[in-house]
Amino acid sequence: MAVMLRRGAPLYEFGPFRLDTAEKLFFKNGEPLALAPKAFELLAILVQQSGHLVDKNELLKEIWPDSFVEESSLTQNIYVLRKALAESNGESRYIETVPRRGYRFVADVKKLSDRDVACAIEPQTPAPLFIAAPPALVKNGESSPNHISLRAMPGGRRSPALVALALSLLLISVAIGSSVLVFRKAPPQAFAARSIAVLPFKFLGAEGTDEHLGLGMTDAMITKLSSLKQISVRPTSAIYKYADHGYDLAAVGRELNVDAILEGTVQRAGDRVRVNVQLINASNGQAVWAEKFDEQYTSVFAVQDSISEQVAYALRLSVTSEGRSQLAKRYTENPEAYQAYTRALYFWNQRTEESLNRSIRYFKEAIAKDPNYALAYAGLADCYSLIAYYGYLSLTTEEAYQQASRAAMKALEMDNAIAEAHTALALVKTYMDGDRPAAEREHKQSIALNPSYATGHQRYALFLLEESRLDEAYEEIKRAQELDPLLAVINSNLGAILYMKRDYDRAAEYCRKALEVAPRLPAANYFLGLILTQKGMHREAIALLEKAREAEANKQTFSDALAYAYVMAGRASGAQQMIVELKNSSQKNTTADFSLGLVYAALGDMDRAFAHFERQNGDWRRLLFGLRLDPRLDRLRADARYADLLKRRFGVAV
Repeated sequence: MAVMLRRGAPLYEFGPFRLDTAEKLFFKNGEPLALAPKAFELLAILVQQSGHLVDKNELLKEIWPDSFVEESSLTQNIYVLRKALAESNGESRYIETVPRRGYRFVADVKKLSDRDVACAIEPQTPAPLFIAAPPALVKNGESSPNHISLRAMPGGRRSPALVALALSLLLISVAIGSSVLVFRKAPPQAFAARSIAVLPFKFLGAEGTDEHLGLGMTDAMITKLSSLKQISVRPTSAIYKYADHGYDLAAVGRELNVDAILEGTVQRAGDRVRVNVQLINASNGQAVWAEKFDEQYTSVFAVQDSISEQVAYALRLSVTSEGRSQLAKRYTENPEAYQAYTRALYFWNQRTEESLNRSIRYFKEAIAKDPNYALAYAGLADCYSLIAYYGYLSLTTEEAYQQASRAAMKALEMDNAIAEAHTALALVKTYMDGDRPAAEREHKQSIALNPSYATGHQRYALFLLEESRLDEAYEEIKRAQELDPLLAVINSNLGAILYMKRDYDRAAEYCRKALEVAPRLPAANYFLGLILTQKGMHREAIALLEKAREAEANKQTFSDALAYAYVMAGRASGAQQMIVELKNSSQKNTTADFSLGLVYAALGDMDRAFAHFERQNGDWRRLLFGLRLDPRLDRLRADARYADLLKRRFGVAV
């Protein structure tokens, strides 16, 4: 026997399930099942209209009023319900799909009357009835310190006196607000998280088959959750280091500075894919939610949709209709295109010249499989823009930027809301078109679309640095570092900006963080060398600058920094050697005159310094921030010719 007190909307029973539309509870064999809010609404409508066809357009209008939602949102929630109702693939024991029209609930449904609701008798229920009571009403030694148990009397009947006593205690407890009627396990404690890291889903299978599927699943989760503005999501680059190694969840939580961690495994067998996933509270390592999915491989996108929605529900996020649309958004329905995309993503994350070229091949393969795959075009654009920005020799800089422009524009024609495409286009606008106002608009649009996109903040910070907007640059790079605290290039860039702010101790700290992860990173060694030069640690500085120079194919890249360090260390012969090298490279090195001017300024030869600055014909815009901010030119700024140079060449004041 079970006693249930409900007013308002009734309860429904079908098979082993019970649906409580008043309290929005769903049970199977008396055990609660979690359903996302929209899935629950959909089930309630179908059950209430049991036996009748419910048009899909009416369902969309009823569940998502006053908002435009694609039909995929409806099919995703139907998928969630089929899982909850334990319908296997192709079964329609509960929900029947009427092609091109809608859905019908086909199981027998019992609507409990008010009398049934007040006292529903289940003859074969030996389990005790639990009614929550205030602790003061429970004697010590009870089996449960928070409940009074009414056990069945012989013959399956319960004493009317005991039932009356239980109901009286219930009314007392409700009146004093200390307890409620309990018929199910207590729900998990609400877990509100401000930040989350999605760790690389481990692939379980033979090496060389679909090992990139796990990273693809991870990136899909990051993309979907990043669309929710209420939570900060660590980017793919932040979690990539955990792909091939074991890890301690508590340590990961501390390293990435997150409240929650999502981890899982992916296994493919023939035409089926199995995904196990769990959400972890990073502060105590306890699982907040877990689920397993075993579906056709062609349903992998529905699995991704379901995971993202259930994670949002488990984190108690208030998801708007727009947010739900973003969670259900799919960039492709083609599994082969998606598989090529996941491989491209794997190589894109490595950032070397070879890996970027392999990434380009896989992005192109994904596009060949699905010509409308906007996200693949965005990835392709970023690969080309990085080849141009880093000066890799696979393509000329101009050709690489042109390819980046075409791919980015194609992505944005299909979907203007892809942050990565806007960021790639910003590089094109800056360095190929020379249209810096347009570039800044693209940077801002990228960040507005995805505030969790660390690379977007990082590249905007470098843009602001080139504009000599130092404080703004610092805010952007600090945000990038908060989002991706382990990425070496971001820590190196933060060190560079702090160097420009003359905060040498903190600048050194972040450069060293970068070198812990990537000991040979030229930029980190370079900026740490500059910092230590300013701190008078000349021997260490020269060693770092030589290491940075050794890692670069173009040995003239850091010649000016090394020459300056030699001057500050009193090693005139070393400085002169670098000067000769810079002069010999001046025909190929477009910034050689700037570098020579810097070295002569350090030597105190201001006439020669200004002569070289006047001759400089390279990309002055990228050098202007150095003239205005670099500590190495402080002596130059004291000369009256400096202000005149800035005004004549750039039209800017000191």
